[in-house]
Amino acid sequence: MLPPDAQQLNGFAEQGFVFLPSLFSDAEVAVLRAGAARIMARTGPEVVCEADSNTVRLVYGAHMYDEVFVRLGRHPHLVRAAEQLLETDGVYIHQSRLNPKAAFAGAEWEWHQDFATWHDRDGLKEPRALMVAVFIEDVTGRPTRRS
Repeated sequence: MLPPDAQQLNGFAEQGFVFLPSLFSDAEVAVLRAGAARIMARTGPEVVCEADSNTVRLVYGAHMYDEVFVRLGRHPHLVRAAEQLLETDGVYIHQSRLNPKAAFAGAEWEWHQDFATWHDRDGLKEPRALMVAVFIEDVTGRPTRRS
């Protein structure tokens, strides 16, 4: 599937979200999975584990640590979709992260808005941003643990 069509753009305007299944091929998703595994094996402050275990909860700045995620942030399908949704030419990554949330384990992810924090701490001037999620695993995946 290519970037959003007129019906999906209308749905985004009305509902505030759009789901684009199969934006990436199975081969591309396999490359992303391998990149995610490399990033989660890192040590450093960018890799955050659950408070009660060695399960990786998130990795900040995925596009700064692995060429696969550099390329993901520049992928024409993703860039075109973001430009269409924001009705602009040119987009950039304000923040990236990998969220390998383990099913039924670890702390919850509460629904929240990030703009206030990005505005106060990072100087983002207006709430013209997208949260883009690329699902690379089924929700039935096993937790990733550090040894």
